Amino acid sequence: MRSAAVCADYQINVKSDDLAEVGLTDMKLAQVMIIVNKVGRMLTGNLQGPLLINAANRQARQMVLAERKYSTRHPLIELAERKDQAHRIA
Repeated sequence: MRSAAVCADYQINVKSDDLAEVGLTDMKLAQVMIIVNKVGRMLTGNLQGPLLINAANRQARQMVLAERKYSTRHPLIELAERKDQAHRIA
């Protein structure tokens, strides 16, 4: 899931070494996505461990953010009993 769809002000600090590892020189060319998990009836996003992706060469790596500004279980949506009754949290 694209990080901007979850948290509009989501920003990560990426070192040039991390960019180089996926073949990038500019963060503007990177895609940042988050991993979504299901915990009970809740879908959560791991904002603490985003994926840094170079779509051009299909290389990616999972970042582990040093700052504790974000959660590993950011609530996204609560699943209802029936599929047509899901409630968006964020």
